[in-house]
Amino acid sequence: MLPHPVTISGNEPAPSGRVVEEIALHVLHVVPTDLARGAQVYARALVDSANRVAGDEHEIAVLFAGQRVAVFAEHELGVTSGRLHTAGLDPRAVWRLWRLVRRTRPDVVVAHGAESLKYAVFARGRNRQVVCHSIGVVSPKAQQGASHALHRALLRRADLVIAVSNAVAQQLHDLFGVGGDRLQVIPNGREPSAFAATLHAPTDAAPGLLFVGHLTATKRPEVFVEVVSMLRRRGCPVDAVMVGDGPLEDALARPAVAAGVALMGRRSDVASFLTAADVFVFPSIAEGEGMPGVLIEAGLAGVPVVATDVPGVRDVIVDGETGRVVQVDDVAGLADAVEELLRAPVLRAAMGASARVRCERLFSLDACTARWVEELSRLAAPREPRRRVRALRSPVRRPGTRESSSLSRPGE
Repeated sequence: MLPHPVTISGNEPAPSGRVVEEIALHVLHVVPTDLARGAQVYARALVDSANRVAGDEHEIAVLFAGQRVAVFAEHELGVTSGRLHTAGLDPRAVWRLWRLVRRTRPDVVVAHGAESLKYAVFARGRNRQVVCHSIGVVSPKAQQGASHALHRALLRRADLVIAVSNAVAQQLHDLFGVGGDRLQVIPNGREPSAFAATLHAPTDAAPGLLFVGHLTATKRPEVFVEVVSMLRRRGCPVDAVMVGDGPLEDALARPAVAAGVALMGRRSDVASFLTAADVFVFPSIAEGEGMPGVLIEAGLAGVPVVATDVPGVRDVIVDGETGRVVQVDDVAGLADAVEELLRAPVLRAAMGASARVRCERLFSLDACTARWVEELSRLAAPREPRRRVRALRSPVRRPGTRESSSLSRPGE
């Protein structure tokens, strides 16, 4: 529930052809860079969803310069990445974020990830709370020594920490002492209608096996290729597809061809690959994982998943009901679980249907947005509504962007 009712001023047109609305809360979300990665894509989706349903004003600020590919931020601070950024803290980003906060006067600043939190803590004030959105488990380096002490100090300055999964929340509690009402778990949601489940009729064609992810060492795409090779040696028919790009792409080219894996590269139509697949494989290691959004997407598409047991996986997958979970170092076990589903169309259809029901209930974008709105409203003290002036008709703009608006409180 919002701290006070959201009221609209009757949508009376101003002389300039604009309307004045009142909003309850102004929230600034901070991401370090604009990349087509899960955290950035979700930040954009969350902000757009919150603006539709909450009556608040949510905006995004990107700290460091780069191409506009996924976030389409309302505020781009344009700090060039260099030695200062690489060293750990760029004072130019601190200064530009502080100036933005002073100008726009948000009630809450949400830092998406530890990198953003380093800068957001400087924006904290007497009437401004800082929220840390913890998107994955910390690296082994951050679990000891000076790096651990720094993480602990930063998290202490956050008024609220929202973890994407129970595993991430447990680590925050055990390693950094975050707990009580200051620690909440809200998974990353997805829009169910974007991943409509497809009932696959029996066919003589080989069942489809899919990998989607960034081609990096932690995602272990080479394990997917190895699993496909093992299946072919066992005489198990399979149509294997890998979607994604990354630093390992060139190294994977030759073994993928040998295993009969189609490398599709980076694609914008991932949903179509998911709905066409029969089984999804997720072979990652634990480092950097927190709540693998692609597992939610596969579930919404009605596709059973065979995944390694890394943080966030068991939040999404019920082993034996919506998919299978195997140990990270058990590649043969991964292949066994995949083969079981490929050879059992009735079983995988039942698992896929169960996955769709579970993911719609627990991980829809609307449900997760409602939790965010609830927590942010609880965090922020009751205050006078802020006036928002906007155009009666928004101009045409790129997907994911919104018009800028002038924000003020009475008397400002």
